[in-house]
Amino acid sequence: MIYYNKKTNTIPREYASEAIERDGCRFRCAIETNKKIKRILEEHSKSSGLDIICFLLADACDDNGKWVFYDGKRKHIMQNWVNKMGGLSLAIIIASCNPKDQEIESKKSIVIHFRNKIKPYKILSDSYRIRAYIPNRGYLEGRL
Repeated sequence: MIYYNKKTNTIPREYASEAIERDGCRFRCAIETNKKIKRILEEHSKSSGLDIICFLLADACDDNGKWVFYDGKRKHIMQNWVNKMGGLSLAIIIASCNPKDQEIESKKSIVIHFRNKIKPYKILSDSYRIRAYIPNRGYLEGRL
């Protein structure tokens, strides 16, 4: 997991682990309590044989039409990162802002991400829409 503040170009060490733990727990709880997502993960696990879940918590933004995140040293295009991780895990969960509501695809792994900008303390509320991309099916329509 990565926590990086683009504006200050730093990873606040004492805050980073606390923020990752807090925000990661909130997001994981939102996913684990969502019956529709749990069912989809179980079905895909049976058909794919995959069972590991990859989790990315990052400060992300739009950069010239690309959804990107920073690791403290360089910029990563989200789709490229998903392409590298796809097939290694059952699901790739991206807990970061997606200000332009960009879509992500993966050939083998489910990708779960937010639709727009997020505030970690509101992750569990209905004000944020979570999107799920299923390989060979596309995005699930409707609210998750």
